[in-house]
Amino acid sequence: MMKTFWEKKCAIVVALLIVFQSLSAPYFALAQTEPAASGTSWKTAPPDLLNKTETRFPKAAWWEAFQDAPLNQFVQTALKNNPSLQAAKTQIAAAQAIAKSYRAPLLPTLSFDPQYNYNVYGQNQFIFPIPARGPFQAYQIPLDATYDVDLFGKNFARYRSSKKQIDVARYQYDTAQIELAGTVATVYFNIAKWRHLEALSQDQLEASRKLLSHGQGLLELGQATLFDIQNEQQRLDQAQLNVTQFSANRQVAENQLLALLGQSPNTQVLATVTPWEDLHWPAILPVGVPSELVVHRPDVAIAEAQLAAADLDVQAARKAFLPTLMFSGTVGYNAVGLKNLFLGTSFATFLAATFSQFILDGGRRRGELELRKAYYEQLLDNYQNSLINAFTDAENSLAVLRSDQIVYQDVTRQTESARAKAREDLEKYKAGIQGEPPWLASEVERLDYEKVLTQQKIQMLIDVVSVAKAMGGGFQAPSQVSKQ
Repeated sequence: MMKTFWEKKCAIVVALLIVFQSLSAPYFALAQTEPAASGTSWKTAPPDLLNKTETRFPKAAWWEAFQDAPLNQFVQTALKNNPSLQAAKTQIAAAQAIAKSYRAPLLPTLSFDPQYNYNVYGQNQFIFPIPARGPFQAYQIPLDATYDVDLFGKNFARYRSSKKQIDVARYQYDTAQIELAGTVATVYFNIAKWRHLEALSQDQLEASRKLLSHGQGLLELGQATLFDIQNEQQRLDQAQLNVTQFSANRQVAENQLLALLGQSPNTQVLATVTPWEDLHWPAILPVGVPSELVVHRPDVAIAEAQLAAADLDVQAARKAFLPTLMFSGTVGYNAVGLKNLFLGTSFATFLAATFSQFILDGGRRRGELELRKAYYEQLLDNYQNSLINAFTDAENSLAVLRSDQIVYQDVTRQTESARAKAREDLEKYKAGIQGEPPWLASEVERLDYEKVLTQQKIQMLIDVVSVAKAMGGGFQAPSQVSKQ
């Protein structure tokens, strides 16, 4: 069975690697470019992250690539204090305790069972006459030992299966860590986004108020229509609504981050969030190579360990049909009367060997074997699905980053044009060539583009987080998991 299991596993991995490399070779070809030397801040030109890749997988503390001290602190705090993560950690201890219980049948048992019996026999209790009815006081101080010889390795297979469940619990804990770090980073960047959008909307609100005031003055002079005033009022109302919405979104995101840190809502705690304009791009985008992705994904490691445990359970169920051999023995003192207990003639020993082979059990063992086989087949499908999902997530994360980068570059060009127009109108206003309203209108339009650019920049950072998670988030499966 083990040979069949690993043959199936290797065939699945090889087939998926061939298909995946043929379909997505261009995406991993990105890793052949020369890496950049340092990070790039928002104030520089739009980054081309997909040409700053490297053929290695993310390191364990992948979030440090953003060069953001508060983010590093938040992630470390969450990894230390998050209640859900601590609950996942306790599952490791539970799995270890279960493994100890499965190890017990491999060892002999030893017990100390002293006994005291007080008997008064009835006159007609026996068919033969007895010299005395009693009372009789019997004492026993035995040392009992039993040992179930694991002739065919049934108990050892069950123990090995329980050890695999420890691996499953550890990989689930690793998965929870990666998910938590990714969620903290995503929420952190969203806080920076909502704060910056709120500030931009405040500026836009002030500009809209000035435009409405100018419009009302022009209406009194007969140089504007009521329709113009209504448009300006709608723009003002929308700006006010944006401020309210962005403020609410910021508060929700801050509360989410505090919850991830295992803390109650407290706005003062988040005063150290890095301002939007000081956020940095990662210097390098690690993407690894397809042939190694399967040992860098904890979900694949979980499916593999579960499959190996199920295979061992099938072995144990098969061996349950075979005979068992048990040794039992007792050594100690047995005597009637306390004064005779520790005499040499009261010392007794007993040894027995029991060889047992079941004949009929109502189909219990057969049903157990069929159940274990069915569960193994189910986990084999799950393992294959986890491999497909791993490659799909890796491809999709880079595809989304690639698409958002194109959008970001387009929005950047549009924002630069809006900035140039606003600067030009401001210079004309200062030179007295034109009035303030044209510049205010250009400023409001520029702020609209700035808000779109803000959201797109943050989305790209979140895309980088998704890439890090899809590439395993720094997870490295132990060599014995893939080569046991």
